[in-house]
This record gives sequence, structure tokens and C-alpha cells, in this order.
Amino acid sequence: MERLLKENFIVTKVIIAYKNKLPIGKIRTMQTPPRYCHCLAYVISGECEYTTDELRRFTVKGGDVLYLAQNQLYTMDVKTNDYTVLVMDFTLDTADKLKSDRIKTDNIEVKSVFEKIITLYNSESSIKNAKLCSLANKVYAILCEDKNYSSSFDRQKVKIACDCIAKNFEDPNFSCEMLAKECKVSDVHLRRLFKKVLGISPVKYLTNLRFNKAETLLALSELTVSQIALQCGFSDVYYFSKAYKKHYGHAPTKG
Repeated sequence: MERLLKENFIVTKVIIAYKNKLPIGKIRTMQTPPRYCHCLAYVISGECEYTTDELRRFTVKGGDVLYLAQNQLYTMDVKTNDYTVLVMDFTLDTADKLKSDRIKTDNIEVKSVFEKIITLYNSESSIKNAKLCSLANKVYAILCEDKNYSSSFDRQKVKIACDCIAKNFEDPNFSCEMLAKECKVSDVHLRRLFKKVLGISPVKYLTNLRFNKAETLLALSELTVSQIALQCGFSDVYYFSKAYKKHYGHAPTKG
């Protein structure tokens, strides 16, 4: 999937688009002929497990996008009786072998574009294919830009950074510059990784962690606000109070 979302491919033709509800159980095997084209499907509901001829296994659920590669052999095992998908079969301007996979996305626009594609496919229009390709490429563009898509290497880098933040966030002197140095990447690259994988900056992640602990201590501990500020990585209680109020909408008070 990483290759598909990193190359500048173009959908050249939408072959068919439809909504489909599939019965529970195994409905496709390795003996079934391979796919004749590429496929993207938005999962409305339910759950299905896919296993490819490369022995790659993944499960899709409601809200996921499924990609099935051209010429791919795979099995389908529908796990629930409500597995419903919006399907688009298409051709790409590449002969490269791609890999089927699941794409996680929180972008609500994806479902809407799939619905428009199906509606247009079933309509009468002299320029229907051009419009369909435009919408299909829009789906592709959304998925490429989706902040929740990232490579396993990127996710691992961010996990290392998050673990480092968790160990050091109580230190008022700990900074994102120190974090980048600890992770052996530049400060700019670290910010890009966090934005790509988590959708927020490392500064925001660090601050959220500090505020979360402060909120817990305010509610459950006997410490003063000044003591809590220090324990949560804030050396200036005035700044802590001001920032806390901006974050939560109210001043830090003892629960």
C-alpha cells in the first residue's frame, strides 16, 4: 500500500462502481481467478479478512478503505453478516505489481466521493468516464494526503519519540530540540513525522501529556498548583496557569 500512495499514479478508467453487501463466510479462494483490474472499496460496515497469495493477511472494518491490486490472488473470509462496501474497479497508468492492503483513514470526505462515483456511474452522461476518473483520482489524492497514512518506518520513529517524551516530559528543561537529537533526526524532520503520523506537532504532543498529568494531579493529589506545575514540566506557575486556562477553558483549580 505504501507504494501506491507514494507514486503519482493516475486512474485512467473506472470500469464499474457499485454498492455491495456480502454474505458471511469464505466467499473467495486462491482458486478463484485473479483480479482483472485494480479496486478500491470503502467499507461501510462489518468486517472481512483478506489473505493474499503472498501470505499477507489483513482485516478491514467499517470506515476502512480496501485496496485490491490487479492480478492479485486472494481469499475473502467475511466475519459478520453486515459487511457492506462501496466498490470502484479501475485501471491505472502503470504495469508495476502492487500489493493489496488496508488503508486507515479518518477523512469523512472519502465516503462521500465514493457515493458520488456510484451515482455518476449509474447516470447518463456523454462525458461520464472523464468525470468518473476525476472523482476516482480525487479519492486517490485524499488517501495520499491523509495524515493518518504513514510507513511502518515513520510510525516506529514516532513511537521512539513518544516513548522518549513519556520518560522526560516532567523535566522543565526537556525540549523538542533535545528530543530530535535523542531520536537522531533533525527538528524539522521530527515535526514532519509527527504531523504525518499523529496529525499534531511534537510540541503539542508534549504539552498535552503535561496537561493530562496536571489535570489528574489537580483532581486527586494534595499538591498545590505551584507544585503540580513543577511536577508536570512547567517551571513558571504563571505560564502554567495561563496555558492551562487556554487549553481547558478554565483556570487550574484543586478538585
